[in-house]
Amino acid sequence: MKEKSIRVRLTIVFSLLFVAGLIAYAQLFLFDLDKLPRGGLIDSQEVYAISQGPLVDGPKFKEVDINPRKVSLGDRQQLIVKIEEPDRVALVKAVTELDSSIKEIVLERNENNEWRGEWIVEDTSTKTYRTTFIAVDGNGKENKFTMAWSDPCSGVSLGGSGTLGASCTISGVDGVDNGSLSLNGYTLTIPAGSTFVWNSGYSITANGTIAISGQLKKTYLWIKDADNDGYAPNATDQLAQDSQPSGYQRRYTRSGTTDCNDADGTKWQNLSGYQDSDGDGVTVGSVQSICSGASLAAGWRASPNGSDCNDSNASVWQNLTGYLDGDGDGYGRSTAESVCSGASLASGYVTNGSDCYDSNANARPGQTSYFTVNRGDGSFDYDCNGIQDKEPSLDCTANYLSCSGYILYAGANVTPGFNGSVPSCGSTAAWYGLVELHENASCTHWNAGTRPELTSCGQSYNCPWNNPCINLQLGTKQVTCR
Repeated sequence: MKEKSIRVRLTIVFSLLFVAGLIAYAQLFLFDLDKLPRGGLIDSQEVYAISQGPLVDGPKFKEVDINPRKVSLGDRQQLIVKIEEPDRVALVKAVTELDSSIKEIVLERNENNEWRGEWIVEDTSTKTYRTTFIAVDGNGKENKFTMAWSDPCSGVSLGGSGTLGASCTISGVDGVDNGSLSLNGYTLTIPAGSTFVWNSGYSITANGTIAISGQLKKTYLWIKDADNDGYAPNATDQLAQDSQPSGYQRRYTRSGTTDCNDADGTKWQNLSGYQDSDGDGVTVGSVQSICSGASLAAGWRASPNGSDCNDSNASVWQNLTGYLDGDGDGYGRSTAESVCSGASLASGYVTNGSDCYDSNANARPGQTSYFTVNRGDGSFDYDCNGIQDKEPSLDCTANYLSCSGYILYAGANVTPGFNGSVPSCGSTAAWYGLVELHENASCTHWNAGTRPELTSCGQSYNCPWNNPCINLQLGTKQVTCR
């Protein structure tokens, strides 16, 4: 009994492992064209969110949509894809085998990280078609996803008479509006729950077969067009009745079934455009599918032009290299910046970075004036030469200062200046530059004659031959620098 119990448990464990392995294997090939049976392809109209397992090596699809999936010749069909980690994706394309050709469309990425494309349906007949989406990453690894769509009744158009091009089966409400239909030897199948409409005064030429499980009704065919701009949002929202329902129009009066905004009568088709919100002629971002009217909606251009650095300001559109000039002296800080500008650098920026202190307009290269206070950071280097230069007329010391032992005899030169050493920039000290003459060396008698005042460096006084002289304090001076 115990041995039998163990065998049963082992059987259950191995069965669970086998099922888990099948699930992992199925994740690996989820929606791969080469692995799915034809009957397993998606053909309903919902947008499909996709979950692909960790064993998928290439880009992983998140959402895929083909709109509409039931079309007629001349309809506009949109292809939309979302992929995980979009920055890794190098290419997304859609490949469809038509009746006599292969249609390949390269999808463009927009700012919402969607890849979009569209085409006008051609080379189709009444059968199911399969579009394979292929995503390739930067390393060349790819992943595929396949969806089905159909041209259900070739030969039946929005309005007017038509002739079947092959046997077909309708779904929902369909028919001919403002025209007659010839079966042309083919079979028209009307399944249960479906209605095929034709109008009074017109006919269905039964030179073929009508297989009816649903309803064949003589009335009017109405298609939704809430904004009455001539375009329906899809080809499936139709009603069969005598009176006009609200928000619906006779189908034969409509020009298409791809209205991108059925609440706005000025817009009915998606056009490819590049954003130019400020209208300066310079675009920004990649191509996008824009719901528009006869031409692109305002704020969009049909072709790219540059890369606008600020699409909300028409006065700027390009990045130029500049240096911030905070004090407005024409000289910028040392660090270059990429500045969103117009034809020339934006205000507050200059083309040089030679300012040594950008918080004081007096501090700049080439400054020739001298100042008594520092520029704001403790330095007196106003001319940006890396040195605090004292004004030359004040950068000197006096040679003799007093009478006691410092008598200049006849023929000596008296020079002005500060006592001992020149003070630091901005400091004030006694200035010796007043010359007095003596009758002799005793300093006790003063000559009432000339008393020159020496006010700047470089000046001198030559003592007379018959009088000694001394240099006394003339006053005070403040040292200026740059």
